[in-house]
This record gives sequence, C-alpha cells and structure tokens, in this order.
Amino acid sequence: MFLDGCVAWLVCRERNRDQRREADRYRLVRLALAGHQGRRRYLSRALAWLGHRLVVWGRGLEQRYGGRGRIVRPLSRPSESTR
Repeated sequence: MFLDGCVAWLVCRERNRDQRREADRYRLVRLALAGHQGRRRYLSRALAWLGHRLVVWGRGLEQRYGGRGRIVRPLSRPSESTR
C-alpha cells in the first residue's frame, strides 16, 4: 500500500513539474513575441515615414527640375487576391 502511494505521489510531482515548465516556456514565448511585435510596429512606422519623405522629396525634385527624363509610375499595392 505504502509503495503505491509513494509512486502516485512521485508521478503527481513529476507531472506538476512538467506543467510548470510548460507554463514557463509558454510565458517566455509570449514575452518574446510581444517584444518582437513592438519592434516590428516601430520598424513599420519608421519605414512608412521614410517612404512618405522619399515621395515628398521626389515630388520636389520633379518640380525643381521640370520632371525631365523618364516618368516612373509609382507601384500600386498588391490586391488582396494576390497576397
């Protein structure tokens, strides 16, 4: 009887440790992804700002130099069906 109780207790303790490790891993993954999303948002905002500034700069150059040379049409965003 005593041996069965000890084995059951050891099994429960090991299961509890496994669940704790899994919960810790899940928490760390969530933290890592949250930090990555913040950086991605910051990078997206920075690239959007840079793109806007390049367009403004390009328009200014076209006005200044009369738009000489080949006119390049801006790329359109891909449609939802091609993503």
